[in-house]
Amino acid sequence: MRCFNNKASEEEQLVALEWIIASVRNKASYENLRDAWVAEKLSRPVDHGQQKRSWQKVVQRISVPTASLARKRERPRDVLRVMPKRWTQMAAAVFLAFALGTIVSGILSGFFSVPADEDFFYTVEAPRGAKSTLTMIDGSTIYLNAGSKARYSRAYNTQNRDIYLEGEGYFIVARNGNIPFEVHTSGIIIKALGTEFNVKAYPEDGRVETTLVKGSVSIARSDDGSHAQSIILKPNQKASFFIDRIEVNEVAEQREEKSSPQLTAISRPVRVKTESNINPETSASWKDARWVLERESMASLSEKLERQYDINIIFMDEELKRYHLTGTLEEESIEQVLKALQLALPIDFEIRHKDVTLSLNRQRKNNFKHLLK
Repeated sequence: MRCFNNKASEEEQLVALEWIIASVRNKASYENLRDAWVAEKLSRPVDHGQQKRSWQKVVQRISVPTASLARKRERPRDVLRVMPKRWTQMAAAVFLAFALGTIVSGILSGFFSVPADEDFFYTVEAPRGAKSTLTMIDGSTIYLNAGSKARYSRAYNTQNRDIYLEGEGYFIVARNGNIPFEVHTSGIIIKALGTEFNVKAYPEDGRVETTLVKGSVSIARSDDGSHAQSIILKPNQKASFFIDRIEVNEVAEQREEKSSPQLTAISRPVRVKTESNINPETSASWKDARWVLERESMASLSEKLERQYDINIIFMDEELKRYHLTGTLEEESIEQVLKALQLALPIDFEIRHKDVTLSLNRQRKNNFKHLLK
């Protein structure tokens, strides 16, 4: 943030720029931080052309050969012969500091500006095989599990604190009595003021699970004006909304358009299940280095492993899916995880690129009958 406020020293600017240009992921993380800061501070219309030109200038400057920089500096030839490496390193450092200064100064120009349109949304995504952490401008923290996506508008913390989630997220919400924090996903709204909770809403799962760790939340169907299904969760409670996808005809006249009716798939929560006195770690430990399992089926665990490691798990024996595990699982390489599972279950595994094949070890099967359900 010191760079955004133009308060960073040259050394801090240099370190920041080197980090930004080190990888595409670093640049994306930097842009997310920049967007959150700008959303709070600025309201100018975005000039995409200026953004592109500014970034290209930075890239071009970074790409200038050191030798060409050296020719522009008038130094005695004997000095250049004695200390060429040291001089070029100094020149590169001076240039990088200047380049970052150009980026920081761009905050007041189009390079860092954002659209005034309140419908503009920022999107943060954690692809399969990775997780992401987002600190919001209000102090709330959002952890995104692998294969998840969160969106929020530039009006966040001024007109709303709405998060649109697809996948799984853990939320540590900063208290704000004037603007409630809301998570929108698969036709339901989870509302909180100051609390911690986990929401699992992968579309392919067919359900939305909300687990409360601290505070309280209310959950309601977003398409039900009466909020007849609104429920309040207390700590160590979980609510599961089971989703029914149905096909409906979207009538053109209702949209006041002249196009023909379209067949549209919508999701609608149709059944709710609540559980009390649960261990919330079993739902939320995915964000930590150690997973807590409690009567976790291999069918369920395999889905988590697929997202976490970006792999495909193939069961050669359907019976394996019915084994259940209780305990902890360290977040190591997929091979190490499978070796740990091999100690707890009668399984054999084979890894070929992203495909992991699991088969039943029938010689050891009798030793694990108590885990089969």
